[in-house]
Amino acid sequence: MSEDSAEEPNSASKWGYAKTDPNTWWKKGSPSPNKKGRPKGSKNHRTLYREAFATKVPVKVDGKSVKLTKDELSYQNFANRCASGDPKAMALKLQYDEKFADPEPVHPTPEQTQSNLKALDHYIQLQKDAGLSDTDGSDE
Repeated sequence: MSEDSAEEPNSASKWGYAKTDPNTWWKKGSPSPNKKGRPKGSKNHRTLYREAFATKVPVKVDGKSVKLTKDELSYQNFANRCASGDPKAMALKLQYDEKFADPEPVHPTPEQTQSNLKALDHYIQLQKDAGLSDTDGSDE
């Protein structure tokens, strides 16, 4: 055998996948490797996505021609699939119902109400003492 084969056959190279030689990197001040660069006015994927779904298309709804965005149209189609009894659409609707449900109103406790009324009375008294209130405190 030769001396080259004396080395380990599976030894990892110093440079390889995702490990490049720093001597080959672009150096500051040297010409750009991408001379033309990104064209002015080019759009990223997020912008393209938003514009695609924001475009309005003419559709007939209840016999009338209206223009809806593709987003609105997709929600209409989703509602129609739910109404037709599609089980996957119904399962997704239940998830959305939970996600978009209005939160239950939180009513103040009697202690909080009393505290708020005391603070309001104190504020009104301060307004009167400063001469900023035109009312005498009676209801009109």
